[in-house]
Amino acid sequence: MTLQIREKLTYNGEEYYIFGEPLSSYLSRNSPTCLDQSRRFGFQTNCWRGYVGEWVIENDKLYLVKLKLVPFGRDDHDGMSRLFPGQEKVFAEWFSGHISFFDDDLVGSCSNGREKLHRVVLNFTNGCLVGKEEKEEDMEFEMPDILI
Repeated sequence: MTLQIREKLTYNGEEYYIFGEPLSSYLSRNSPTCLDQSRRFGFQTNCWRGYVGEWVIENDKLYLVKLKLVPFGRDDHDGMSRLFPGQEKVFAEWFSGHISFFDDDLVGSCSNGREKLHRVVLNFTNGCLVGKEEKEEDMEFEMPDILI
């Protein structure tokens, strides 16, 4: 399976790559055709969902601030203007669930194939941040023989 492009979240002034797709519940309820039309021109195996969103949390509310449709490189890949015409920032009132991210730099952080990482899980109800959990997780990495 090809690794998928992850979405970005700005939280407390820091940018993170997130686990989760807050827009998916909106898309499943509203069935916009702009994603289907975008896929007519091709797809990328690293983004099966057909879009990449950028999010920000302001005053404990989740907002979509950027949306790119796949395939990239096309002139008409601006998903915000197609999905939310005239809006530069959209309150994600449709989203209830969690978004998680690692509050660590994964690149270059692994030593001897083991690392303890700090995971942050943000819980939302109707787009409003209602809880935060922080966990330390042990991660094991396979080190390529060439690096050992």
